[in-house]
Amino acid sequence: MAASRFRSVIVLRAPLWKLRRWLPAVLLSGLGTTVLAVQPPPVPAPPMPTPIPAAGAAPTPAAVVPEKTYSVTFDKASWDVAFTWLEKISGLRLISTIRPIQTVILKVDNK
Repeated sequence: MAASRFRSVIVLRAPLWKLRRWLPAVLLSGLGTTVLAVQPPPVPAPPMPTPIPAAGAAPTPAAVVPEKTYSVTFDKASWDVAFTWLEKISGLRLISTIRPIQTVILKVDNK
């Protein structure tokens, strides 16, 4: 007979009673780790009760704050000047490594 080309496969068979003890424990431990990894959603705080106005009192309207308007003119100004003005007005800071090298012409009249 010629030599076999294939290696023989060794099949390890465990007794059924060992599988009955081992398999549920492995499955439950796998489920337990996923349950521990998932955080429960935060519970929202209960809303504050709104005060009920008295029977004879009229409701007060909310104070309306007028919108701020600005008048600005940039005539052949550098972009650094324009960005500095915008940072001062908005309270936000420009974070950029790229700055335009041209000049800006901007005329806004909001009275």
